[in-house]
Amino acid sequence: ALFEKNYKEIPKNIDAMFLTEEMEHALLVDPVKELILKTIYPNISKSLPEEALVKKLWNIIPNFILNQMFHFKEFSILDIVSKLDSVKADELKNIVEEIFSSSKSTKTNSKSKKKKQDDVALSLDDVLNVKIRVSKLSGRAPYSREVMKNACAEVMSCKDPRSVGGALYKSVELTKAELLTNIDTWTNNHLVRHRLKMLKRLFMDLVNRYADGKLCNVKSVTIEVVKDLSHFSGMAVKEKASILNNLIKHHKSVSAYLAKEYPDLTQNASIIRKARIADDLNWTCPYTGRHFSPQELFKSGNMEIEHIIPYSLRQSNALDSLVMTWKEVNDMKGQRTALEFIKEFQGEKVPGTNYEIQSLANYKKFVEGLKMPKHNYSEDDLKRIKRRKGLLLTEHYNKREGSFLPSDLTQTSYINKLAFKALKSLYVNEEKMPEFIHLPGSITGAVRKNWNLLGCIGEACPEIFDEVKSENGSVDRFLKTKSEIRSITHLHHAIDAVVMGLAASLFPHTTRFYELVLKRNLNKAECDELRKTGLFEFSEKKGRLIDLTPDYLREITNAINEGRVVKYLPKKMSGLKVEETMWRVVSENENGTVNLRQYTTSSDKKHRRKSKYDTSNKILLLGYAPQDLKKTKLSRNKAVFVINRNYGVALTNPPVIMPYINVWSQLQELAKTNGGKVPEVLRRNHLIEVDKGAYKGIWRVASIKNTTLMGIVLDLIAPAYIKENGKVNVRLKTLLEDGLRIINADFTGV
Repeated sequence: ALFEKNYKEIPKNIDAMFLTEEMEHALLVDPVKELILKTIYPNISKSLPEEALVKKLWNIIPNFILNQMFHFKEFSILDIVSKLDSVKADELKNIVEEIFSSSKSTKTNSKSKKKKQDDVALSLDDVLNVKIRVSKLSGRAPYSREVMKNACAEVMSCKDPRSVGGALYKSVELTKAELLTNIDTWTNNHLVRHRLKMLKRLFMDLVNRYADGKLCNVKSVTIEVVKDLSHFSGMAVKEKASILNNLIKHHKSVSAYLAKEYPDLTQNASIIRKARIADDLNWTCPYTGRHFSPQELFKSGNMEIEHIIPYSLRQSNALDSLVMTWKEVNDMKGQRTALEFIKEFQGEKVPGTNYEIQSLANYKKFVEGLKMPKHNYSEDDLKRIKRRKGLLLTEHYNKREGSFLPSDLTQTSYINKLAFKALKSLYVNEEKMPEFIHLPGSITGAVRKNWNLLGCIGEACPEIFDEVKSENGSVDRFLKTKSEIRSITHLHHAIDAVVMGLAASLFPHTTRFYELVLKRNLNKAECDELRKTGLFEFSEKKGRLIDLTPDYLREITNAINEGRVVKYLPKKMSGLKVEETMWRVVSENENGTVNLRQYTTSSDKKHRRKSKYDTSNKILLLGYAPQDLKKTKLSRNKAVFVINRNYGVALTNPPVIMPYINVWSQLQELAKTNGGKVPEVLRRNHLIEVDKGAYKGIWRVASIKNTTLMGIVLDLIAPAYIKENGKVNVRLKTLLEDGLRIINADFTGV
């Protein structure tokens, strides 16, 4: 009786549980049958066909056809009918017609004129003739097929496969064994593996310095992974620099254009962002086809950023998702895609204006004609324009099947999971693990916009400010842009870490809170919900984070003034750092240097080659051999490779420059003349401390050079800086006399 009572109540909730927009994807078991049924019964997302009819359908369609379709062969219903005898063919047609008719009779009323037009246009002939072909499955299954079969069987027998002894159960021993596996087996990306190993070292250095060396004292860990990490793997420094420069190429060119044409316009990040979107669109509204000027964009106050795909469907604020238009046009567009808006309102007047929505033909012509205008574009910019074109020509956007957004990488990144896994491996023998917090990148981005903490770097690095004298003689300081600050100091990374830490410690870790923070338009109830957290204040439904107290800001500033910046320095000695192109030896000079010549390709079409000349020290030439030694193939041809990097300088008496070749052998030879002890080696990026003299203080070695006139010289730079506050061509002899000492710092710096 109890079963019958509960059974009668099931249909009340069954529709809410299963008949959702994504039902046909979420419960997909057989992709072939699903696609056939969806073709015959187009209304499957709103109702289900009769079970008896579906059973008859599968009994008539031969298995060999289903197998061929499973291997991506294309069939229509009429193609299947042609494979059957006359009796079964007629029966299949009748069943298809009956299922199709039942779908037509259960259609729901819709306010959309477009949907009604589509329903009327659909006919039985269309269903019979349409070609059906399944798509290839993609993605990686979390478990093997056998494990999934066992898990499925346990679920059908009312057992939880994750419980003890279940197919998906992971014992403590199994979890420990998984965490203790070698990091090299986790991923085939060498750069990611290297960063994971560095992460473990950094974490332990932090524990030793700030947590008394006890893992149990750490309460929470927050990690953010740079999304370009895997993209940059295997690239040289110059290649990375080229890519990073290309990312801001368009930004700089648009900024220069505005400064030249409209010098009175005060530029900021928001203005340049709008100008970049307008520049991509050739300063034209895509919906009306009307051209607008920068004055109209920035001074009229009536133009705004508009999402091509409604933000409710596609949560992206990337440039390729946006266009510029008038407020009245944006209000008229509402929750429609761009193409859907044009099709529905083409030729109509925009209320409150004299603008008119352009025709579909003109709209498509405009979109197809989008290409790079007069300003400089990189390959990434062209890809952005291509993605925007695709969105502008998208009529119906399925949220579930939408494209993978850049923000998704920071929300569900496998690199983040590997990072947490690496840190959890340190806790396998601890009683309790800390809370591992993964903040979505969009949340940290929202915090950065509200709390502009870059000014906290000012005491440690005054160069981040521009000083301007006012008319009354006072000096005003203005914070430089973040891109400029990034080229001056490394301390902006510390600000990013502070933002993450504050967000992780102050914010509730709930999906609801994150949704409200990122939501653009909040109703009164949602505003009250955020206000109750004590973190937000509101003005006309526009909320912002409450400013940090002066005590917080002073504490952040004091911590940044410590200037804890460390550059990773590999200890390996293997490898050879040489130029890839050979040089020809021309002659040897009396001072021990060698004159070299190299042929290069000429840009002048009249000459195929041109010569390039240089002079180098003999010790930096691979293959150079005096006449009394046995000649190698290189020396026979009077050819050499130039060693273009020093490993370091051995602090012997006198100091000796060590080229980056056979480093260990060089150290063994130097040990023979140093009392059998391997000498200390000063290398590029080492931190040094000088006790007295003009260079007293802590420095980072930027370069080591062996000059003819001054001997061995160093370029020094303050540890927190990238280019500023440096000393060039400082004699090593002077530094040694003033008490130079190499600082063996861990990853927490000095």
